[in-house]
Amino acid sequence: MESDYMRILERFDWRLALAAGRTRKKVFDEEQAGPAAQDALICGILPALSCFVEWILERAGAEGKQRVYFLARDGYLMYRMAKQFCAGRGLPVECRYLYGSRYAWRVPQYHLDWEGCVDKLCLGGLRVNFLVMMQRAGLTTEEALDIAAGYWPELSGEALWAAVREEIPYIRLGGWKDRLREDRRLRAAVEEKSRKAFAAAAGYLRQEGLTDPVPYVLADSGWVGSIQQTLEALLKCAGDADRKLSGYYYGLYSLPAGADPSAYQTWYFSPRRGLREKVYFNNCLFECVFSSPEGSCIGYETAPDKSVCPVTEPGGSPNRERMEWEERLLTLFVNEYLREYPDSESVRARGQDAGKRISFEIWKRLMTRPSPEEAEYFGTLLFTDDVIAGAVRETAPVFTEQEKKARRLIRRLAGLCRGAKGSSMGVSAWPEGSLARSGEKGSRGYREEILHKYLLYGVKQLMGWRR
Repeated sequence: MESDYMRILERFDWRLALAAGRTRKKVFDEEQAGPAAQDALICGILPALSCFVEWILERAGAEGKQRVYFLARDGYLMYRMAKQFCAGRGLPVECRYLYGSRYAWRVPQYHLDWEGCVDKLCLGGLRVNFLVMMQRAGLTTEEALDIAAGYWPELSGEALWAAVREEIPYIRLGGWKDRLREDRRLRAAVEEKSRKAFAAAAGYLRQEGLTDPVPYVLADSGWVGSIQQTLEALLKCAGDADRKLSGYYYGLYSLPAGADPSAYQTWYFSPRRGLREKVYFNNCLFECVFSSPEGSCIGYETAPDKSVCPVTEPGGSPNRERMEWEERLLTLFVNEYLREYPDSESVRARGQDAGKRISFEIWKRLMTRPSPEEAEYFGTLLFTDDVIAGAVRETAPVFTEQEKKARRLIRRLAGLCRGAKGSSMGVSAWPEGSLARSGEKGSRGYREEILHKYLLYGVKQLMGWRR
């Protein structure tokens, strides 16, 4: 039976449909996922990724970039696909994979900017508590508890452990910022770790060629652009004071304060355009699907031969087996894709607009109205929105009936007017997936999630234009 995704491909690009169809036949009997999830990956997700990677390589060639650095971990499958494209077509662009993370690049800079450090420790997130803030600072659990004893001197043992894990509402993070800023013991501990991390991080970046006199560009998923700003600041601290980085991104909701907009190129949406694309998209699910088998990079270490190696979280990604299977699917898909698009000229004939239309229809179908089978497979991928991966949870946890009712648009707007924190509303990185896993009947819940995002992103986009 023909799927929704194959119908989308056939409508916009029959050659892409042929590549996806042949790949699906090769793996249809495998048991790593049910038929619905397999179909979404092969006929939806991988074709959508190919459209973005083609844009990256086209832009790099047009702008004379000799090297593209794909950033860990969202850039891993992009990197693998781009390497195959370049090898199959003989393109002169060198593709490299750069191990790093906001955490791995922020910690080495904390001793240089304590005010900036405290700001980053107190950023909001899905689940923020005192322990999370200390982990962002690079402290171990034991060190965090030692610092915590100064804030809760009357507590110890299990009581102290409970206190450091109690969620801190976003509205209270500003108060914690003031307290942490004046904490001399915390500052001394953080700066000591930061100085130790700096030399290895700077050595890794030099080793990987980021200080070479070669025109290069970064490639990543995007969202707020902070990773590029963080990396550029680290390079300047490492002695490359004149380095101005530029990046290609799938999409950006906003830019860091003081950033040069011309240094951030987007494919799918930007802070000032693409309202519809933002509404029918979920960046958290995108991150879960386009990830890597290894764990997040948490730092670097210098080997006896003076080379610098990235250090990743032990045990690899919590979704490791699925990521390894996706990587195999990608290799098979690209082999078939190159049969249909053996050179860059054939891709240019299709046009970038066709790729964006294909991607929009695929994401709209999967991300905002998933089938129960798709929601079960992708919604059980483990996700964290923080710089440390300790507090992982399902991307789309099942909602209770009370949580579903609390998400009704009228209740959310009323709560916003009253200043309510919305604690009874289910927390989900992919609300539509949670609705599907929770047995949501009809379309009301899905429509209201869409309306809420139109209000949210519409206001943000309007404010962006005013600035």
